[in-house]
Amino acid sequence: MIEHKFGTRWSGRDIDRLKELWVTDKTIAQIGDLMNRTPTSIQSYLKKNREALQLKKRPRGGALRRKRTTVLFDKDWNGAVPFGHWSIIKPWGWSESFREALQDANRRGVMVRYK
Repeated sequence: MIEHKFGTRWSGRDIDRLKELWVTDKTIAQIGDLMNRTPTSIQSYLKKNREALQLKKRPRGGALRRKRTTVLFDKDWNGAVPFGHWSIIKPWGWSESFREALQDANRRGVMVRYK
């Protein structure tokens, strides 16, 4: 049993299974599913123990990757919300409901203060 510094335990059976799956060109995600481990744990274990396990590195970018689809808004909008953002998106003027409430108050003779 090999134990690396973070305390994750890998039995001899797990290590043999990992080697077997790695040689058959399974992806890290597939290996994780078959071994009931997360892809991140598989990847970090391989990174730390590849030489000891005598496993060859795979060519970088060899696996099919999903293209990142970026929504135009997300592409244009980077960073924190700017100070006073409400003034950018706020519709200027009185809303129809506010205007109706003022007119209703005026009809009833109620004094309404607003700035």
